Amino acid sequence: MKPVYCLAALPVAAFYSGGWLAEHVGTRLAGLPFLMTWNIVWLLLTSVVMVVMFQFDGSRDAARTPSAGTACRDHDGAAS
Repeated sequence: MKPVYCLAALPVAAFYSGGWLAEHVGTRLAGLPFLMTWNIVWLLLTSVVMVVMFQFDGSRDAARTPSAGTACRDHDGAAS
């Protein structure tokens, strides 16, 4: 597993910690209760985290370029 995949735990931890944090904060932000604002913000930040993971993943680059040890061969998919 690549270390960049650990970023996926960040939104999960944020969503679950929001309830605990809302107990201690108890204010309104932008006219909404804190927990609702927290969840909306993390909903948007989850997309940002996924874009960062996609950029640093590297698997799409590996799929485009063949590795140095293998040659590009055309075959019909049958076992040889």
